[in-house]
Amino acid sequence: MFAIQASAETLPMVPGESIGPATLGMSEQEIEEINTSLPCAGPIKATFKENRAVTLSTNCAGKYAIQNSLLMGAELNRVVAKFGKPNNVILDQEYENAVALWIRYDPMGIAFRVLANEYGNFVQSILIFAKTCTIATCI
Repeated sequence: MFAIQASAETLPMVPGESIGPATLGMSEQEIEEINTSLPCAGPIKATFKENRAVTLSTNCAGKYAIQNSLLMGAELNRVVAKFGKPNNVILDQEYENAVALWIRYDPMGIAFRVLANEYGNFVQSILIFAKTCTIATCI
């Protein structure tokens, strides 16, 4: 088992609003500009409608956290302890020795992609979207 810790450089993630400096509603150009100066090798990914970000996602370990405690690599039980029972769990992909699931909290504007295998259930990616829609209606 491993643990990724938040640090002084950890940027906030706000469900239904933002990942670090990237916020829902930003233009594609604004997101691209943010991605040139991020603390992580991987960019903040976004989907757009009418040139405005409707989802934001990251798999950057240790650089973004929810309330400075919940971040990439966290065990699923920590997610459930913080957010409660999810309103939806979707099978994303099956692997030989693992499965990837989307654990969704639509009313809060957040979903967690969790990789489940014999070693545990760990957050692999986090998706932020508007609290007023579901993943299905925002993408």
